[in-house]
This record gives sequence, C-alpha cells and structure tokens, in this order.
Amino acid sequence: MPSSPTRPFRTSSIRTFKPTVSSLLLSSKALADLEEKGVIKKVVGHSKLSIYTRAVAAAE
Repeated sequence: MPSSPTRPFRTSSIRTFKPTVSSLLLSSKALADLEEKGVIKKVVGHSKLSIYTRAVAAAE
C-alpha cells in the first residue's frame, strides 16, 4: 500500500468554488442581456465593478 495518495486531495472548498465560477459567468451574461433589452442600464462601469439601475421611461 503506497503511503501517498495516487490522486490529488480535494477539499470541500474546491468543490464548492467550481459552480460559483460558472454562476458568475451566467449572471454577467444575464446582466448583459437585460441591458441589451433595455430593462436595466449601467450607471457605473469599472473593470471590477458595475452598478445597474432599472431603466424607466421619462414621464411625459
């Protein structure tokens, strides 16, 4: 019996991080889609932060 494992040891934090990455990509695509449809608009855009608000029509 070998003293070291043959495959890498994975902790629970590694397993829970992988779905988070794909959900981040999904949410960014959803925000881009909502912005394209005109439901929301970007107020502040930065390389690490974007702030959105609801797009409301101007009252006439």
